[in-house]
Amino acid sequence: MSDSFTYRTDLFFLMVARQTLPVEFFDKERDHVLCIFCNAGRFSLTIDGTPYTVTPHQGIMCLPDTGLSDYMMSPDVQVDIFGYSWIALQHFEQVHKYVWDASQRIRENPVVTIEAQDERVLDAYASLMGERVLLGEVPFTREISANIFQACVFEFIRIFAQERNLAPVQAEDSSVRQGELILRRFLGHLSERGGRVRSVSEAAEAQNLSPKYFSAVIKKESGRGPLKWIHEYTTQAIIRQLTYSDKTVKEISADLGFPNLSFFGKFVRAHLGTSPTEYRKQHGNRHTEKPGRS
Repeated sequence: MSDSFTYRTDLFFLMVARQTLPVEFFDKERDHVLCIFCNAGRFSLTIDGTPYTVTPHQGIMCLPDTGLSDYMMSPDVQVDIFGYSWIALQHFEQVHKYVWDASQRIRENPVVTIEAQDERVLDAYASLMGERVLLGEVPFTREISANIFQACVFEFIRIFAQERNLAPVQAEDSSVRQGELILRRFLGHLSERGGRVRSVSEAAEAQNLSPKYFSAVIKKESGRGPLKWIHEYTTQAIIRQLTYSDKTVKEISADLGFPNLSFFGKFVRAHLGTSPTEYRKQHGNRHTEKPGRS
């Protein structure tokens, strides 16, 4: 397609961008997985402090709650951007599990090379969604769009698995083990809350489980106690906010649900080895920037 457009629902969005990013891109929700495909030109961005560049026949996958900044595009850039919320991802059970299993590899190297035939398929999905948007809101628009989008999600995960030589994504038996399901829901809850879970009892209550039973299950399934997971997600959220946001330290403490600034400071010292103010000074205050031209 030659024209830029944006289509958004509460579960996913599609942006076809030519020469510049749609302004809606900068208002994207932090709980969305982003798949950015470069069809022409060059597109660069920084993910949690690490710069990446994609060129034609490449894509990049950004997991929820990652800090994105320093967008740069060549004048001839053409990109398709698929975004789907963590809630939408959980509707696709096998894809949800696969993304969790591959999340570490995605964070280590989010760039994927796309073969020509796969690129044509992905572009066809974007074009089909564009045609759907041009028709306006008619009966079954959301249902049709959701199914097209779901097919595209499966395509991307298949491409990623193939390029990383990972096991193929396959439909699973619907009878998922209870312990595995509890762990998945717990990690999904942590991601959705963005570092705002403060206690094991809060996480257990979200699944209507006793803290004792919940802790035992998480430890057995993941090899780590739930409090370690909670602290890891909280620490990453603090790093992102101290590095990228304009909020004061007091505002960050309140936003993440700490009872007071003193408790927040002690947590940061324990997990980052310095005070919140010193950490921000040491790592700069790199706010998200709108794109320039390279």
